[in-house]
Amino acid sequence: VEKLFTEEERYNRNCRGGGPKNKEALNPKKLRLVKRLFFSYFTVPVSEQAFMWTKCIRAIDEKLRRPFKARYNRQ
Repeated sequence: VEKLFTEEERYNRNCRGGGPKNKEALNPKKLRLVKRLFFSYFTVPVSEQAFMWTKCIRAIDEKLRRPFKARYNRQ
């Protein structure tokens, strides 16, 4: 997502749009590309793809909410 969407495209957005802060949605064509790339890279049974994509959407939205959150604990 960070490679396909510019910082401006990611700012104040989420995957589906709306929500409590009425954010705009990410470009659906690019998001479909992310989905296609994800499932081409990871082997996921068709029966589990909808569930897995929901988890991906949550992770992408979380990253968009907290873009500068540390990925690990610094000591």
